Amino acid sequence: IREGIEDDVRQDGRSRMDYRDFSLQTDVLAQTNGSARLELGSSRVLVGVKLEIGTPDPNTPNWGILKTSVEWCKASASRAGERIDRELTTASLSRRLERALIPAPGSNKGGIDLGSLCIIPGQQCWIVYVDTLILGDGGNLIDAISLGTRAALRNTKIPKINLVPGELDGEMEFELSDDPLDCTRLEMHNIPICVSLTKIGNYYVIDPSAEEESCMSMQLTVAVDKDGNFCSMSKSGKGAIDPSGMIEMLQSV
Repeated sequence: IREGIEDDVRQDGRSRMDYRDFSLQTDVLAQTNGSARLELGSSRVLVGVKLEIGTPDPNTPNWGILKTSVEWCKASASRAGERIDRELTTASLSRRLERALIPAPGSNKGGIDLGSLCIIPGQQCWIVYVDTLILGDGGNLIDAISLGTRAALRNTKIPKINLVPGELDGEMEFELSDDPLDCTRLEMHNIPICVSLTKIGNYYVIDPSAEEESCMSMQLTVAVDKDGNFCSMSKSGKGAIDPSGMIEMLQSV
């Protein structure tokens, strides 16, 4: 594997900066507001988005709330030690995805427009649950989950809400439309996708297979929006990043 990467010819014939082919389907789960199934090589993920009305975080009273979870398909469970490793992996994947999707407080760039999910400031908001099920691990799960999540969010239908005066002066209440076709969509422009650069030997590769990941020293995942802005970065693995090489890495994204 290392020799092939050095020669820029990987085991499946790709160069270091090539992605594998992927297939994508949306609207695949009936009991969700949005869903998608993505296959990237032999990595397969299923993403469902569900909405409910709740109370906003007191620290961000004008925002909705986003919650992510990543789980393995039960059919993939095996020995206890491997299950623990997989639980740690899914927890890490969930944190990295959430970091990519939630903008910094006060920022209007990168991530979901949580302000558009506020119904009544400080009182009611939409809570968005993004749940991912890993059906198969062929490497580069974070990028696969990110692509599937963006597709599922694009597919998400938000029931239309009308604000009406409440019984008390200055009080507002809301009514949900009964028409299932009367809905709005999320603004997608700033929602990023994750691109991971994986260091194997002295080189970085895009979209590693599971076999290539077993040889990696570290992985840097960058969330990039449609305009090419970097929304977040996260690192996994034990290897160190050479600061002098980081700019070159980011320019290749």
